[in-house]
Amino acid sequence: MEIIKEYMGRLEKAAGLAEKNGLSRGLVNGIIMVKDVVNELEPLVTEKNVKKAKLDLDKLTDSLISNCEKGEEAPSVGDMRQLRDKARFLKHQMEK
Repeated sequence: MEIIKEYMGRLEKAAGLAEKNGLSRGLVNGIIMVKDVVNELEPLVTEKNVKKAKLDLDKLTDSLISNCEKGEEAPSVGDMRQLRDKARFLKHQMEK
């Protein structure tokens, strides 16, 4: 679905901003891992559950990009971890 491609692009942007602003390699690798988990959602997202995915991921993705842009390590790590957990949870829910 198009929404997954959108999130993939936004996560790539966050990773690029993190690198550009000298944030830790661990954060960048974490964002890349989140991107992989989000990519696994693609075959699972349907018209029925796309709104849930969008609601759950939009705010966190926006916050991650903003914090990476500001060079804020701790909030970026927090956002990345929340995104990772939310994406894993969504995947688990959609696989049922």
